[in-house]
Amino acid sequence: KDMGVKVEYEDMDFDGLLGALQADKVDIVLAGMTPDEKRKKSVDFSDIYYTNSNVCIVAKGKEDTIKKSEDLKDLKVGVQKGTDYVTNTLGISDATQLKKIPDLMLELQNGKIDVIVTGKAVAEINVKKYDNIAIGNTTVGDEVAETAAAAIKKSGNGVDNTSFVKSVNDTIKRLQDSGDMDKYMQEALKLAE
Repeated sequence: KDMGVKVEYEDMDFDGLLGALQADKVDIVLAGMTPDEKRKKSVDFSDIYYTNSNVCIVAKGKEDTIKKSEDLKDLKVGVQKGTDYVTNTLGISDATQLKKIPDLMLELQNGKIDVIVTGKAVAEINVKKYDNIAIGNTTVGDEVAETAAAAIKKSGNGVDNTSFVKSVNDTIKRLQDSGDMDKYMQEALKLAE
């Protein structure tokens, strides 16, 4: 609305979003993407619009089995494909990576993985949907906040998206200052339920 354009939404797998952006199939990625150093090499990011923490989802009754990040190294860990937190921050290179959280939840229920590491908001939604699943009582994820920013095609090689990034940042600031960003995030989380 601020830019005077009509939005068209494209539903894609998380791990294909940056490729779609670079191939000009989309103009902006708004999918809870963390602006980590690896991604910053290939795309430009807006200011942070959402901050959350990562948590562990485990089978009910095992909420106290993971005390710290090092405990994950002895377990079968699952993450959403394209998520770098487990690999880059925790150093776990053999995690099961699946495209969708519901697929990971089934793997957890079937005992094929021991734990899912994901954002707290996503975890809270999903533990309500599945039997015998709970959020672990652990400090894993406390050391690094999960942040989200809009990804935009990187400026350079004849592309100049600096005014686009500025416009997105101006809207983010306006929504944060008015309190509307929190309202929109809560509405989005309810839709995901």
